[in-house]
Amino acid sequence: MMVKCSIFEKLSNFSDFNFGVINFDKPTFEEKSNGATFHSNAEKLLFVQSNEQNCPYFMMGILKDGCDNPEEMQSNYVVETLFAPYNVRNIFNGQKVAIPTQILIIGDNMEKIVATAREKLALINQYKSIVAEYNIPNNIDIYGDYLATLTREDNESETKLIRKR
Repeated sequence: MMVKCSIFEKLSNFSDFNFGVINFDKPTFEEKSNGATFHSNAEKLLFVQSNEQNCPYFMMGILKDGCDNPEEMQSNYVVETLFAPYNVRNIFNGQKVAIPTQILIIGDNMEKIVATAREKLALINQYKSIVAEYNIPNNIDIYGDYLATLTREDNESETKLIRKR
């Protein structure tokens, strides 16, 4: 139980953008890990460095909330599991990894926190070191971030154009 508390504390401040996201595919895991089983239904794994020798990453498995409202199911995720894997290679091998670019905090007011370029680069470099250390293919998906960056730059240039008129 103490390990799970440590994992949750390490992952709990998402606004620091110190975590990556694995879009987890259980069949890919089982294929790439020579038939090992994964006893979770998590669709996404959030990972963060643990600074532990035996388990260098903490993971939080999340899945869509099983509520009755289909509209809410598209956006609500709940924590399903917390773990510290010994065989990190099996978890990452063949999985699509994404870098979080923004977080929406929904309370009385909705707040959007956007990752800085420095935070994104740190996560990309962390993933590059995972790829090198465990000798796995690079499977990072930065399409969403690239699209967001282009959209933001386009809006900024459009705003500058309007101001000049």
